[in-house]
Amino acid sequence: MRLVAFTVENYRSITTAHKLRVSELTVLIGPNNEGKSNLLLALVLAMGILTRHGATIFRRPAANPAKPESGPQRVPTRLIARDYDWERDFPLRLQETVPQGKSVFLLEFELTSREVSQFKHSTGSNLNGTLPIRIELNDSDCEIKVYKKGPGGAALTKKSSPIARFVSSRIAFRHIRAVRTAENALDVVEAMVSAELSAIEDDPEYRTALDKLEELQRPVLSALAARIRDTLSEFLPQVKQVTISIPDEEQRSAIRRACVIEVDDGTPTALQYKGDGVQSLAALALMRHASTGEEDRRTPIIAIEEP
Repeated sequence: MRLVAFTVENYRSITTAHKLRVSELTVLIGPNNEGKSNLLLALVLAMGILTRHGATIFRRPAANPAKPESGPQRVPTRLIARDYDWERDFPLRLQETVPQGKSVFLLEFELTSREVSQFKHSTGSNLNGTLPIRIELNDSDCEIKVYKKGPGGAALTKKSSPIARFVSSRIAFRHIRAVRTAENALDVVEAMVSAELSAIEDDPEYRTALDKLEELQRPVLSALAARIRDTLSEFLPQVKQVTISIPDEEQRSAIRRACVIEVDDGTPTALQYKGDGVQSLAALALMRHASTGEEDRRTPIIAIEEP
């Protein structure tokens, strides 16, 4: 599967950028303040929403699970608030004249003949080799549609969540920002560490170690909870008990994320103490590695900003 074209309407400084072709290597070149970064950010936003729409945790439960929702499937606004702010992202000069205006993104994917067959198996619907997905955002809602003409488009739109999962399972999207720091590199390494460690989490020895850790933590947390209860009861006499616990997933997450990157390029030093140039190149290299790892069979799309 490949992303072959991208359209943006009414996003930041962009009123219309119609059907921008995307190839193996696509470079946006032009003077400052011409909208290049906004085009890239629009793509980042659209791909992020599509990915989240396909993830189980982000799907709105249907009233009747046996029947898909009719019409465009809506992603709850709270799930995209960190990415899209209508007052910031809808063109300022249009906000008074078009108070209900929408930012629109159209992602056009091309499938191989094998993927067309897999698509039918996954969703029960036919494609002719192209998959256009339209995302519409305003200040209160997000609509995701499969942008096909005729009744077939409406039928596909009802399945937008499994279709989004199908796309996400075949496209690996990574945004590499213009300013790259050791923190960015650490985020990438922590994600890779988390993925690798997840393979041992069903190991009995690992479970035993977690149980031992919980046993050691329990009296400390209980003592702290008792002190908090005593303090609260002075102001809220009805408080009888306070309990503090660390969820199992949070426990594992803390263990996964406890890593430090040290780079020896003549002088062994933690990456965050290397120069800005080294940090930028290290982050770029690690992000590229994470996007194109041999264990990931998805097609990578790497969106790189450069100042």
